[in-house]
Amino acid sequence: MADHGDLQAHEQTYAGVMRLLKISTVVCFVVAMFIVFILAN
Repeated sequence: MADHGDLQAHEQTYAGVMRLLKISTVVCFVVAMFIVFILAN
């Protein structure tokens, strides 16, 4: 089983990846809405 140091590093990496995923999702949504707005006009 992983010791405490490895678990803490894993949790930090996981938190970073989840934060990046959330930010990327919002950015992609904003870009998609911008493209839709441009194409609609």
